[in-house]
Amino acid sequence: MNQIDIIKDLMKEKPDCQFFLTILYGLRDDYSDDLPDTDVRLLVSLTEDGRYDGGNYKCRGNFITNMGAVLSDAIICGVITDSELIERIHLFLNWDFSYLHGKFTTLQEIDMINQILADVIQCLEEKNIVT
Repeated sequence: MNQIDIIKDLMKEKPDCQFFLTILYGLRDDYSDDLPDTDVRLLVSLTEDGRYDGGNYKCRGNFITNMGAVLSDAIICGVITDSELIERIHLFLNWDFSYLHGKFTTLQEIDMINQILADVIQCLEEKNIVT
């Protein structure tokens, strides 16, 4: 079962900690921290069956945008309620990422991405144990 099928299966019920943890684990584990020397958009191709193939990199603008949407949804759904964590997420959502200016994502930005993922996952894992 691929990640899309897992998400569809989880969507049958109201999103909860486990729903968001599944997505966040995928964002953490299925995407590389590497910063290729070339523009990652040049690494994109389509497979014979029309699927995207270009390597999963956290440095992609689409990854950062998607991660922001997931974090926002977790707040909106009431899964993330810790005010300090919400403040850090808002800082992430409003960060002036390099890709927004046509530049490559920096190592510091990857570190920030990984730190917010770690913090949110830890918070949701702790919350998931309690519920």
